[in-house]
Amino acid sequence: MLEARIAERTRRLEEANRLLQQSHEQLQHQANHDVLTGLANRKLLNQRLQEARARVDRHGGHFAMAVVDLNGFKPINDTLGHAIGDRVLVELAQRLQATARQTDVVARVGGDEFVLLLEDLPPDEREAIRHKLLTCCHPPIEMEDGPAISLSISVGIAIYPNDTQDLEALFTLADNAMYQDKTASRAAALGKV
Repeated sequence: MLEARIAERTRRLEEANRLLQQSHEQLQHQANHDVLTGLANRKLLNQRLQEARARVDRHGGHFAMAVVDLNGFKPINDTLGHAIGDRVLVELAQRLQATARQTDVVARVGGDEFVLLLEDLPPDEREAIRHKLLTCCHPPIEMEDGPAISLSISVGIAIYPNDTQDLEALFTLADNAMYQDKTASRAAALGKV
């Protein structure tokens, strides 16, 4: 009888330990990932950037930071609603993740802004990276309960350590390049009208 009680208590403790471990893993995931898209969040991105910088500083090489912003997202939310806007963000997140390599980090850092950390790339790959990311816009997103939504993104890229060795400055350079791309896209669209 004593052995049966010990066995039962051991089984309950093992189950409680398993549930505790599962809860811990869920909390870790929630602390490091965007709730809507499941991508890395700013906290996890910053950790991976620190790690990438340490590897480059120790062994040489480069990494790229790409800032991606969804163009015309506000009108999607305003005219079609936030539920459709969320579906657009999730679809773009999946497309960005599909273009990335397994070693890359894709993060959502704000409303419609994403950042990619691309390691082990030659510094002259900036235009190839941009072109690859732009392919995420095609085809339009088919909505079963609404119109197809065409995507347009602006992309800015900065290379570590070529452009700067400061991670905040690297983000600023990539962000500024993204805004220059957005301005050029708007000017081109106005020129076509």
